[in-house]
Amino acid sequence: MKKRRILYFCLNLTSLVIVFGILAALYTFGKDDFQKFYLSLGVIGVSIILFTILFFQYNFADSELKRRWTSYLSLRLDENLNFADELEIVKENFQSDKDTQKNMIPAPSLARNKPYFDFSVLKNGSIGYGCLIEANMKLFSPSKYVHKVLPAAIIYSFDKYFNSNPLELKTIAHNLFKDRRNNFLKNETQYFSNIKVEGYGENGRCVYATVVMVYRKHLPWGGFPGSHLILPIIANPQSSSSAFIVDSKYWSKNIVASFFNEILNNKPENPISNDKLENIFGEFKEDK
Repeated sequence: MKKRRILYFCLNLTSLVIVFGILAALYTFGKDDFQKFYLSLGVIGVSIILFTILFFQYNFADSELKRRWTSYLSLRLDENLNFADELEIVKENFQSDKDTQKNMIPAPSLARNKPYFDFSVLKNGSIGYGCLIEANMKLFSPSKYVHKVLPAAIIYSFDKYFNSNPLELKTIAHNLFKDRRNNFLKNETQYFSNIKVEGYGENGRCVYATVVMVYRKHLPWGGFPGSHLILPIIANPQSSSSAFIVDSKYWSKNIVASFFNEILNNKPENPISNDKLENIFGEFKEDK
């Protein structure tokens, strides 16, 4: 996040140089001072090149992220998968990272989104399994703009039963989505947080539904290649309206493999075509 703030500052500074360069070029041209005019054009040209470089670095995946995403493609799901043990690995990975900026996402641009950016949750929240209900349609398409933040609706639970059986959350998410015209999902422009789900197959166990702001960079390939995917979530429903998807760099190898395994072996409700998946993965493979 610190690097992105520096890049953002440099982008704005370069933009100002371009603007003042154009003004200087117009002024010197009007004064028939061609030496300074050509100098201004040179400054504009260099600034545009620098701006383009900074723009790509600011918006697109860096080489480290590409390498990590590429490494996911070789992962294979263990036959005897214990989801409770895998969740403990996620918790350990997350807690062992002492970076004060870990799992942070870009700040909101709209005031109504601010309740979903309470970063104190990252320090005092708990990690459990969640499942995607629905999301902004842009998240179901590949994008090079990995720093985009878009909304999604999820369910999650800290009940020990779901720690061992997170795939049961898929049924609840499916039931909610199927009945979306009659529940809190009916108004897609109205955000909600930490609503207790009742009557959709949770069998008396505590399950929450909430809107989260999804940072593409935190997902294994920058988006959702299918519907009702299982995701590690960090939240504190008793003290905060915010919840966040845990950055995939903290996921266990089996949870990442499970993420892709669902795409390969099942037919999701909102599938991504094979050619699109191959295109984005092909780009990552070519990066050395």
